[in-house]
Amino acid sequence: MALLKTNSPSFTLENTQQIFDLNRGYSLLNNLLLNDVTSHAKCGGKAVCSRCRIKITSGLEYCNKPVAEEKVLLTQEELNEGWRLACQTFCLKSLSLYLPSLDEIDK
Repeated sequence: MALLKTNSPSFTLENTQQIFDLNRGYSLLNNLLLNDVTSHAKCGGKAVCSRCRIKITSGLEYCNKPVAEEKVLLTQEELNEGWRLACQTFCLKSLSLYLPSLDEIDK
């Protein structure tokens, strides 16, 4: 787990309440992987499998808008609820997110 730098943006993994530095130059998927957080992604971040699905519970307004691939793989209702593909999501400021289990993804 990365140590937090003072006043730097971070992300909180709600599942474990762990807080990690947010590298704004990387997607949320890459931020998770850089911090040794297991991802269920199978496509290598190409927005094909939708298994890197996350729910942003706070800070969604600091993230990029959903890209075309997300609009195909996620419903409008899911997008409205804060669900995103971690491989396509970039954030500028601190946020909190929920990482679903594999069982939740495979429903």
